[in-house]
Amino acid sequence: PYSVCHVDNLCEALTLAIDRGLGGNAYFVCDAEQTTAREFFDARIGAMGAPLPTRSVPYSIAKAMGAALELFWPIAGRKSQPPLTREMVRLMGLPFQVSIDRLQSDLGFKPSIYRTEAMKRLTEEKP
Repeated sequence: PYSVCHVDNLCEALTLAIDRGLGGNAYFVCDAEQTTAREFFDARIGAMGAPLPTRSVPYSIAKAMGAALELFWPIAGRKSQPPLTREMVRLMGLPFQVSIDRLQSDLGFKPSIYRTEAMKRLTEEKP
């Protein structure tokens, strides 16, 4: 499982929190549909018109690659962030799921956009 959030849904949740929320309450915000990291990234890459990856790297190898890049990137004199870090691997490779049940029950949150529509918009906006 992998929780993601479209910016329109985030804005809707923030508006509800400002209008109806009580100070001190915390809410998770994400899209209503459940997905996996693979499904989400495949849809996002497909919406960009890029070819989908045909192979993947095992989690343990990706994590080791991230650690190596974190170590050697500054040694190589690079001031930017490495293209892969252990945190990136963790976010993409391990389950990450939050619940919007409290947001829905306390503030009446209803997502304003669903992932299929969001991906369709990305495809239509492509230059």
